[in-house]
Amino acid sequence: MARRRRGKIFVYRPRIARSVIEFARARLSLSKLLGSAPRPAVATLVEAMESLDPGLLDELERAVAARRERHDGP
Repeated sequence: MARRRRGKIFVYRPRIARSVIEFARARLSLSKLLGSAPRPAVATLVEAMESLDPGLLDELERAVAARRERHDGP
């Protein structure tokens, strides 16, 4: 926590953004859930998504493509 004095009191604010903490928690949870060999679990997740809403697969495909484009560049 970072603090700053304001008169007689200290105002505290986090040093790490909430989004960074949430990402780290999600990553840890997923690694625990999927284990050391995630491919079968991911395949099952994709099948479940398709049965719930086939449109979710399209969203997933767009998200993966956008992620790859950010990492690979144009």
